Amino acid sequence: GPHKARSLGDDQIEISISDVHGVKKTGDGIAINTGVPHLVVFTDDTDNIDVVSEGRRLRYSQLYAPDGVNVDFVQHDRDSIKVRTYERGVEDETLACGTGVTASVIAAAITGKIVTDNPVVNVRGGTLSVSYTLTADGAKDILLRGPATFVFSGEIEIQSAK
Repeated sequence: GPHKARSLGDDQIEISISDVHGVKKTGDGIAINTGVPHLVVFTDDTDNIDVVSEGRRLRYSQLYAPDGVNVDFVQHDRDSIKVRTYERGVEDETLACGTGVTASVIAAAITGKIVTDNPVVNVRGGTLSVSYTLTADGAKDILLRGPATFVFSGEIEIQSAK
């Protein structure tokens, strides 16, 4: 859906994220749709998770069929979280996932694992923050903030089939 973005200066950008509704606990974690489906799994140590094999197992679980889910492994303290994401489509761990960071923050807030409304989020690609207002079944007024930097340039030649 549509998102609004604005520059905060330097390389910092703020992006509005659609309201989140219908947060559900599952046997594996917290299911949240932030525009794409995510499963947030809390752990004591994200450094020792095999993100690819565990993420793939959950992504393809019958519980989340037919489309599957992105899987976010989250370590928390009172005012920050650390997130590692297995992203469907990529079928691997990614350095950062905005919708996954958002899902992780909302799941941590709803379950009382964080106690701030603007937590620091550490991902392998850097540091982000998410502000929000909790609602009865999710969150609204969600803003994702962090750096936006140029990381890739490429060209591809497409030849028509003969």
